Amino acid sequence: MSKLKDIVAQEWADAIEQSKEVLLPELAKGIISRHEDAIKEDTRRMVFNAVVKELKSIAKNTTDESGQMELFGFPSVIAIPHDNGFVYLRATAATYEKLVAGCTIRQQNVDRAQTKLDTFKAALAKVEPLMSGTDKTLQDVIKGAEA
Repeated sequence: MSKLKDIVAQEWADAIEQSKEVLLPELAKGIISRHEDAIKEDTRRMVFNAVVKELKSIAKNTTDESGQMELFGFPSVIAIPHDNGFVYLRATAATYEKLVAGCTIRQQNVDRAQTKLDTFKAALAKVEPLMSGTDKTLQDVIKGAEA
């Protein structure tokens, strides 16, 4: 959890403990004025994370405009495991070992997705006899099971 979230939680706890009524806009203004450094730090962290997310999206969707890579079946850019993350490089700059590493990452992603799909399908099979052909929601089935 970020430092700012901890500060906001503590300020909320203090305010609700000290007063019968708490006006959220006033509390927010007070938090902002008392904790400018934490806000600047958290803002930088959020912006950094947003930029990294956008870069990942761009890297994932980068295409070779000439279409030559598609002829060989490779993406334009591949992700290779590196320390606590990934390094991205043009497929044309990759050695065979790096291409294999990129393939391994893709296989792991497919395996994780398949596991999630299998779990979802198993859950769906369990509720099918209770829901199929009815207007029941999953919440209705859950409540019925609790009763």
